[in-house]
Amino acid sequence: MSEPFFSSYGDHAYGLQFHIEVTKETVPEWASIPAYAAALEGALGSGAAERLKEKVDAALPRLNQDARTIYDNLKLAWSWPRCFF
Repeated sequence: MSEPFFSSYGDHAYGLQFHIEVTKETVPEWASIPAYAAALEGALGSGAAERLKEKVDAALPRLNQDARTIYDNLKLAWSWPRCFF
């Protein structure tokens, strides 16, 4: 998940942007970009992409469950009658 971006306009309009979508292809796709692969190696050492892939693969069911929960809760909140806001 990326660093979230929050914004507001007055007291009634709020914005939230972040990326929670993670798939089995996410880390290999990142690692195929030389600059990303180099950044991973620089931050986490040799073999970083493979280690990160293993961790992401193990966490994927929970990450997907959390993404679904966030989506479902936002959808529910946005469907409430406007008199609650």
